Amino acid sequence: MKYAVLYNMVGDIVEYTISVIKHLMIYNGHEITTPDDADILAISICDVTQIKFVERVRKLYPDKKLLVGGHAAIYYKLFGIFADYVNLGQGFEVFECQTIEEIENLPSVWVRGVEKPVLIPSTKIDWSIVPVANVTRKQKYYWGAVGCKNKCKFCLTSWANPHQKNDVHRVKQVLKQYPNCTIVSNDSEDVPPRMTQSIMLKDFLVRPLKKHAVYRIGVEFATETNRRRYGKPFSDDMFVQAVDRAYDEPVRLKLFCISGIDGYDDWDALFSQLHPHYQTGNIEVKFTNISYEMF
Repeated sequence: MKYAVLYNMVGDIVEYTISVIKHLMIYNGHEITTPDDADILAISICDVTQIKFVERVRKLYPDKKLLVGGHAAIYYKLFGIFADYVNLGQGFEVFECQTIEEIENLPSVWVRGVEKPVLIPSTKIDWSIVPVANVTRKQKYYWGAVGCKNKCKFCLTSWANPHQKNDVHRVKQVLKQYPNCTIVSNDSEDVPPRMTQSIMLKDFLVRPLKKHAVYRIGVEFATETNRRRYGKPFSDDMFVQAVDRAYDEPVRLKLFCISGIDGYDDWDALFSQLHPHYQTGNIEVKFTNISYEMF
């Protein structure tokens, strides 16, 4: 079949997922072409706010078959407003299909106008054909694992994607060939030290750190009570220790927090425990609103 892959591109950055999708299309004998020439327009979405991009594609190509997949495809009822097909889970089985009818018959695919009793997200990953791909001209990514072994109650990643890991020997071979390749994984213990790395706060406190690297830590909630309730059971003291260690090493921190549950006073109480000399630019705090993806 003929596919067109549509996505927003910023500078020379291409999402790793887009590279994987294109690789799977070519591997399975499909042709990548222009939207006007394609049988199917494919869009990978990771956030519900990308509904605006899907709407724009539908308006540009009202008569084309539109296939949506990706991390946020679990919200298939929303994307089904504009899409003809929404694939839940992994895309390996979708791109093995050689006809539109085969796609429609997959249990993981929502089909416009067709009532399926249940949708079963695809979990198939053929690790042997996962590519090493450039996300910029100089930076390569490789898929080391999907999902997460932790089951934080607020996190879509661990519940929507069963935890699966690439073969460790295959990952080592990739790193041998491409020493600066970034291994994409939520399993920080399996990832060699690199300049940007996601890590659990409890692991950050005890593992060797790479100087001047950036460590991404999910703080998520301001109070110990809510952190215990939703799956991040570290204390305020541990949080302060982590920031102290980042300052002493030195490394940079990106702290990810969820707004909409704890109040301003709760966050003020947490961050007020930090020493004022941390206001030096080595700590970045990002808040994500919990509500827009829930409704």
